[in-house]
Amino acid sequence: MGFDLLNMGSQGLMTAQRQLNTTSHNINNVNTEGYSRQSVVQQANDPIWWGGNQYGTGVHAAEVRRGFDQFATNELNLTTTNLSYATEREGQLGRLDNMLANSAKKIPEDMNQWYDAVKALADSPSDMGSRKVVLEKAKMVASGLNDNHGILSRQKSETNEVLSRTLNRVNDIARELVDVHKALVKTPASGHDNDLLDRHQSLINELSEYTKVTVTRKNAESFNVMIGSGHTLVSGTESSELRMVSGKPDPQQTQLAIVEGNSLKTIRNDDIGGKMAALFQFRDETLTHAMDEIGRIAIGFSESVNEL
Repeated sequence: MGFDLLNMGSQGLMTAQRQLNTTSHNINNVNTEGYSRQSVVQQANDPIWWGGNQYGTGVHAAEVRRGFDQFATNELNLTTTNLSYATEREGQLGRLDNMLANSAKKIPEDMNQWYDAVKALADSPSDMGSRKVVLEKAKMVASGLNDNHGILSRQKSETNEVLSRTLNRVNDIARELVDVHKALVKTPASGHDNDLLDRHQSLINELSEYTKVTVTRKNAESFNVMIGSGHTLVSGTESSELRMVSGKPDPQQTQLAIVEGNSLKTIRNDDIGGKMAALFQFRDETLTHAMDEIGRIAIGFSESVNEL
């Protein structure tokens, strides 16, 4: 009986010590980004039967449980994707608006000055000075339109560069997720590496800024990570690669594709979500529409000149 009391006392002490260690771990990581609070689950030991009666044998620490809610995490990922899209879109439109704010006034002013110069020339058709003014004002109109078109073209090129860098980061995250999955596979079957799972979730959180993410269990140790409407980026310890391919018919209007074996499968630009979807929309819709509008202004002005 003395040995049993000593054994149960030491087990209770060890269980309390593990709880204190876990509490200390939580306190030390209070400012660690992506850390999930951990708690010790304690259970009573299996009892023994003696003389027709059941006797308890103490307590033990069954597991260290990670404070994690899958539903809340899925909602967080979806909200992060939508917020990232809206933030990037707002920033793009704000920069474009500021960039074209002066042009919106300057181009009409240059055109009005040209019409005034033509009117002055009509009043004095033999005045060489008036003719020079008409030509100079026409050059100002053409220069303003060309400058704005050039600015929009540069914005298109810069957006392609941002897309390329973002794509590289997405591929890096996929490789890091594979490394985490491989480390999880090595974890003893009787437990979970909570800190590795936190690292996994931090990578998923970052990935959800760039694209819509869906995470499902592949097995007890690893996950499937899909982007967009179901394109598999990571499956257990294997990852796919995203690439940019030349667009059709405009090769500069690159398109997203995922490597599947020896082939490339294109992904609809509006099917990806997050920051990448905002970048594609800005390049393919907003900038293209703005460049078309400037082209229409130039055509309309040219036709007016020809009519005159």
